[in-house]
Amino acid sequence: MTRRTPAVLAATLLITALAWTAPARAEAGTLTPGQQTLTWTGAFNGEHLLTPLPEARCLEDACDTYALTVALGEGFWAAPGGAVEVAIRWGYDGVVDLDLIVSDASGDEVGRSVAVDSNAESVFLDALPDGEYTVSVVPSNTVNPDREIESVPYEGLVQVEPYAAAGNGADLLPNLIALPPVNFHIASAANLLPFPENPVLSCYPEETVESDAHPTRCLRFDQVIANAGDGPLELRFAMDGALSPNAEDQRMIQRIYTDDGGFHDRFADSYELHAVHGHVHYRGFGQSFLYPYDWATRSRVLDGDGRPITSSVGNKVGFCVIDVALLDEYWGVTGNGPRSWTFPTCNMPQDTEGGVWMVQGIDVGWADVYGWNLADQYIDISNVADGIYEIEQLANPNGSVIEQTADDNRASTIICLAGDTAVPVATDDEAAACGA
Repeated sequence: MTRRTPAVLAATLLITALAWTAPARAEAGTLTPGQQTLTWTGAFNGEHLLTPLPEARCLEDACDTYALTVALGEGFWAAPGGAVEVAIRWGYDGVVDLDLIVSDASGDEVGRSVAVDSNAESVFLDALPDGEYTVSVVPSNTVNPDREIESVPYEGLVQVEPYAAAGNGADLLPNLIALPPVNFHIASAANLLPFPENPVLSCYPEETVESDAHPTRCLRFDQVIANAGDGPLELRFAMDGALSPNAEDQRMIQRIYTDDGGFHDRFADSYELHAVHGHVHYRGFGQSFLYPYDWATRSRVLDGDGRPITSSVGNKVGFCVIDVALLDEYWGVTGNGPRSWTFPTCNMPQDTEGGVWMVQGIDVGWADVYGWNLADQYIDISNVADGIYEIEQLANPNGSVIEQTADDNRASTIICLAGDTAVPVATDDEAAACGA
């Protein structure tokens, strides 16, 4: 993935923006009280195209455009009000990136969702007045050096998002959900980019040096934790204590919003400052476990006391908790949030009221994705034999974040470890090929 991948890629390729050959599209739709959802589709080819960062804009009329008419009528936004969501989504690979800009009839920008590392962009435009608007889809990068891309199709969405009437102050809690691990590698990656793969050194040097176990064989994979709750997950890091030798000064606060428009803060956990990387880690965000798996009984191998044998445990690095992937079940329905937290702003001070705070989180309907290529998140398999294993992802392992339920905090995938490869196992033939 790719907390850093797209940003580094953009920085290295900015000067290589080439001519664009695809003509801009022209589609249109009208929002009315009887038609509160509009959709369209488009596609870009896989040529080199990077818009200058940090400002996304169209180069040589390369953007697709959608002509939006808002005709909801007077009084439509009466209390409790609402917003117009404008969103796009495409296939996620951690590198390809599209951006979204909304302008009014005068050409003035009224909203944007512009950031790297995602499968979607989404902006909420509160009580958007009736009028004519242009939605511009910006192909900020349609190139992945690790694979040939002929086309980047996308979907567009415009939808009325009604706000709920004010309640009595009840908490709108997040609900963290672990998704099954995917994209397995026994390899590192050059400069933390997901390409090219380096199977000779599966552990980064810093991981081998810093860990007491000094791992030499590391299993890496994409780790995904989503929020399907009633409210956002918002974590606030008190940076005034970052350099303190006392852990109690390194406070991570969870902000919980309420249904009457308010919020309250609570101490959730402590973070740690990673001096080498220059950012904070919250190691209580997720954890992964590797268990020997008996394919014949479809169960984990147990010890003499009937407990699952754990081959290895890994921590998920809570660095830049952000909105990366918009979940499929939230597309085209109301109830999700906009893309609120992104990289690199998640790693910068964002609030100076009562101190200096870094703010990160996952909005409703979004998932955070930590790619296999990131340092300091792996499972040590240096002394693990080849065979069939179950790898489990656990969200919020120590319960430091208050959420609606912990019943959906676990998800797992069955894999085959064989030499320098790790692949999912789903059939009897695949299990037999792995020695089952």
